[in-house]
This record gives sequence, C-alpha cells and structure tokens, in this order.
Amino acid sequence: MKPIRVMCVDDEPSSLQTLHMMLIERPDVSIIAESSNPLEAIQLVKKHKPDLLFLDIQMPAMSGFEVLQHIQTAEMPFVVFVTAYERYAIKAFETHALDYVLKPYDHDRIGKAIDRAKERLTTLGQDDQYKRMVQLLDHIQQEADNLQRFFVRKKDKMIPIKPEDIDWIEAAGDYVHLHVKGETFTLHEKIGVLETTLRPKKFIRVHRSMIVNVNRIKELVPVFQRDFTLVLHDGTRIKLGRSYAQEFFKVLKMP
Repeated sequence: MKPIRVMCVDDEPSSLQTLHMMLIERPDVSIIAESSNPLEAIQLVKKHKPDLLFLDIQMPAMSGFEVLQHIQTAEMPFVVFVTAYERYAIKAFETHALDYVLKPYDHDRIGKAIDRAKERLTTLGQDDQYKRMVQLLDHIQQEADNLQRFFVRKKDKMIPIKPEDIDWIEAAGDYVHLHVKGETFTLHEKIGVLETTLRPKKFIRVHRSMIVNVNRIKELVPVFQRDFTLVLHDGTRIKLGRSYAQEFFKVLKMP
C-alpha cells in the first residue's frame, strides 16, 4: 500500500515541528505539505490534494473551521482536528465520527489517529466524509446560537453581556477586550477561540487582533489603493487588514 499523503496546518512553528518529527517516523506516511498560515493552507490543499489533513482549530488569522469552508467536496481530505481546548473537541467530534488530537501532541495518540484515518479512508466515501464535516460545522453553529451571554467583571460584580451588544472585540494575548456601548470589559479567552463561538455572518474578523459586529459598521472608507478603514457607529476607526479584505467583502456581499 502506498504511504498515506499527509498535510499539517498549525500556526505554532514549534508545534508544527513536533508533529513533523512524529510523522516522519512512520514509513506509511508521506508529508507532502506543511503550513502555519491558514490562507496558504487552503491553496496547498487544493494544489496537493492530501489524503489526510492535521488541522489546527484555533488560529489567529482564520479558524480551522473557516479553512474547511473554503474547500470543495472533491478536494476534502480526511481531517484530524487539532485543539488545545478539550471542550471544543470530544463531544462534537465524536458525535459526528470525526477524529481529533489534543495539544500538546502525544506520540501514541498521533499514531492512533493515522491508523484510524487509514482504515476510514478505505471504508468511507469522500461524500460521507464531507457530509459529516458539514454536520459538525452545523453543530458548532448551533452551539454558537445558544450562546446568550458572556460574564465579565464590572467593579465588584460579574455582569452578563449579550453577543449582539458587543461593538467590537480586541485581542490581548490570552484575553480579549469587549467594547460595549462605550465601555470596555476583559474576558479570559483567546480571540481565535472566541471567534469559533460567534456567528460568522454577524461577527467578522477584520484584523489579526480584531473582530467587528457587522451591525455596528457605519461606513467603509478607502484610504490608499487596497487599504480601507471601517468606521463604526460609535466613531471607532479600525483598519481592515489586507489578508482579511477578501473574506470581509464576501461575507458582506460587496463587489
């Protein structure tokens, strides 16, 4: 049997290297591509058509789920999701019979994931794999719809904030700042993780460190050539990152 053709996507170079070292020990594995950039990863999947894709979920520029939304049925490899957050893994992935591994990478777990992938590649059709992927994404979205509020500290109290009341979100390392009606609240969560819990057509990533509530956008001002600035209803001005512009215009259905 030919070696299984594997591609790895992880935005952390050290984690990507660790996964690489574990995979090259397997004679039944051929690493055909690696990337720490989700936008590049989409193109590499289309170009190389791997059998198996190790895909990190929490990435700052674009989540692993968003990467999959750009891949067509005919190009969809078998996917093993990678996550450092167990709560985003076990229930959803096992419900839809999709595999996952937790960070930090474990040698034995990686081996089992490869063996399981090889077995399923011979028993599951591509259409079935894609269908399960769509069901997973729907499941994630339903969970996001059920998210009613965030609890944040205000002086000596914890108060709830509804997602729809948020104007924009700013990353601050392992935290995010929620900007709500002129006030700023801090939440202990990485922006990439928070992004997976918000409705993608209501909240859109416009910069590596910023997410904007679409309903709070007042106007889009061209600055220079392909550069734009978002002006929110509260007067906040946010630069639209070039690498996010295409997806931004697509979501808002703008030419």
